[in-house]
Amino acid sequence: MKFFCCWAGVLAILVSGCGKAQDESKNAINLQALRVTVVKRLQAQEPQEDVAGVVTLPQDLASASLGGRVFVGRRPSLNVVFVSKVTDGNMTNGFIYSETPINRSTLAIRVGAVDWSLSVPLDEHWRMVSAR
Repeated sequence: MKFFCCWAGVLAILVSGCGKAQDESKNAINLQALRVTVVKRLQAQEPQEDVAGVVTLPQDLASASLGGRVFVGRRPSLNVVFVSKVTDGNMTNGFIYSETPINRSTLAIRVGAVDWSLSVPLDEHWRMVSAR
């Protein structure tokens, strides 16, 4: 009986953990879809960025980037940085969308008033970025 109870407890923990992983995966997919919507709206020139290259997102899109803001550059093509995390050491991490694929050998890009270090390519249009 103890053996059965032990396995039932382990099974309950595993099932609850799997549910959490599925929820996190679903949230990541929804967040990416939201970011794609932001890109499409920016391609349609709405909303417009300020002189520093920052866009405060409308309420329906605000959760796409930490603080509800994205950094935008339009030269030579649209680049959008979505912030996902700011660490205690003032390191800002996020993702960049580039309308024109960024060469894999490119290590940094200026978007808005910030110089972003490029890291892991996710596909030809998306990469991970960081800035201090």
